[in-house]
Amino acid sequence: MGTTIQGQSQTHRFPNLGAVIEVKRPDDHLPVVDAQMPADLLSGEFDVTRWPSTQVACLSDEERSKKRHYICNQLHIVSMSLDLLQCAIADGDVDDFEQTLGIAIASMGILETLATK
Repeated sequence: MGTTIQGQSQTHRFPNLGAVIEVKRPDDHLPVVDAQMPADLLSGEFDVTRWPSTQVACLSDEERSKKRHYICNQLHIVSMSLDLLQCAIADGDVDDFEQTLGIAIASMGILETLATK
């Protein structure tokens, strides 16, 4: 994961996932979140080719299932966090913006490490 901070903007890059989350904080305006990622990443479909750690030969079926479940949970956390951010911005209610953004970025960081190529 790479983070670039420039003025009131932050860019979080997740190259293994092919995703970028950009946050702009214009002075005296509501923040703007632009999440760019592959269409299938948060679609609810589990693509085993994206998550090689679930295909390690020495894993038992139970261990493989637990890894897959953990990854799916992280994907849901990211999806819900990004949805909450967009709704909060639309409503002008950004009291929990930083906390929710932090949750999304942390979960994307976890997914980035699990998607190593």
